[in-house]
Amino acid sequence: MDRNYHALEFVPRQSDPERKWALSVKQPLAALIARGLTRIVTKSQAPPPELIGKRIALHAGAGNVPYKAFSEHAAEWAKAAFGAELRDLRYLLPHGGVIATVELEAAFRIGRVIDGHAWANPLGKFSAHYAGRWKGHDGTRVFEQGDVDGRWAWALTAPELCKRTVPLRGYGGIFDLERAREIEAQAQQGDAA
Repeated sequence: MDRNYHALEFVPRQSDPERKWALSVKQPLAALIARGLTRIVTKSQAPPPELIGKRIALHAGAGNVPYKAFSEHAAEWAKAAFGAELRDLRYLLPHGGVIATVELEAAFRIGRVIDGHAWANPLGKFSAHYAGRWKGHDGTRVFEQGDVDGRWAWALTAPELCKRTVPLRGYGGIFDLERAREIEAQAQQGDAA
């Protein structure tokens, strides 16, 4: 099935994988990834195969995450780490910019979630539903709960926090970080004029 890509989005087999790319993830999930408390984020699409094994920027989005419920484990983390309810973290944590870099190590299609752990579809049945070194992530605890069966689990590993948040508008999905920064700089110059 063909899909439309926005102007800055990575287009498989067309975009240059050697450019700098960013993945936009909404708070509080972005912070959980950046702090190494979870390494799985679920997406409706598979990651571009060209970016598996590459280091990408992690953009913390400001929007709400209405379609995702979070596990009790995530709520406990929020209370212990910040003394706040999980739903309030998106206002307390940095957002609207790049907060870390991560390695997009692997991905697999989620077959089932049992007791908060995501398991891949049976290997022999859907061999096209795996990318990278995914086996070490099979059965990983996911903070996202609810209807994630059939979604893609993206394994984001080896987080490195930025010294400060790099302010930047997000563009959803995986987007061209260099081009987004150029657009941001042009907008700031226009505002200053």
